[in-house]
This record gives sequence, C-alpha cells and structure tokens, in this order.
Amino acid sequence: MGNLYLAYREGFPKDLESTFIENIDGSKISYRDLEEQSAQYASGFESLGLVAGDRVSIQVSKSPEVIFIYLACLRSNLIFHLQLNASQSKIYLLHLLCENLYYQKFF
Repeated sequence: MGNLYLAYREGFPKDLESTFIENIDGSKISYRDLEEQSAQYASGFESLGLVAGDRVSIQVSKSPEVIFIYLACLRSNLIFHLQLNASQSKIYLLHLLCENLYYQKFF
C-alpha cells in the first residue's frame, strides 16, 4: 500500500530546521517539529489500536495540531475524514458522527 505522507515528506526542505509555520506570537514550528509531532500522534493512534483504513474524527480549534494529526493519519494510512468545529454543541456533534456512520454503512 502506498503512503501519501512519504510523498509529502519528499517535498520538505533538506534543512528540517526551516520554518514550516510562523505563529501570530512570532513562535515558529519547523519541519522537524512537524515530523516529530506527526510521528508522536501516529504512535498514539497505533497504541489506541487503530489500523490502516480506520477513520479519525477530531474536535479541535483551528491550530497547527490539526496539520500534525492530518499527517499522522497519512503516516498510519488512516482516513482523516471529519474535523468537528469545537464550538458546536455536543448534541450536534453526536448527530454528525451518527450521520457519518449511517452513510458509511449504507452508501
């Protein structure tokens, strides 16, 4: 099975200390940080028992962590399929997840 993460990784600069993201506060995230954080999330997914083809839904605010988690999914051949808005009510989020499960099963 191919791995899309490896294709993205080929596009990283040779100097992994190069800036990937500069935050509003001036702090920087390097490509090395990106690689290390996504590897940690991928390891966490594995320790949770997720296997290739499993779907991952997350509820987080817009942040660099979303990119780390997305790349971790790619590294692990997981499906990053739903990013839930952190400001939504729990009932609405449950509705979205149940609706998604319905469509997975029947369509």
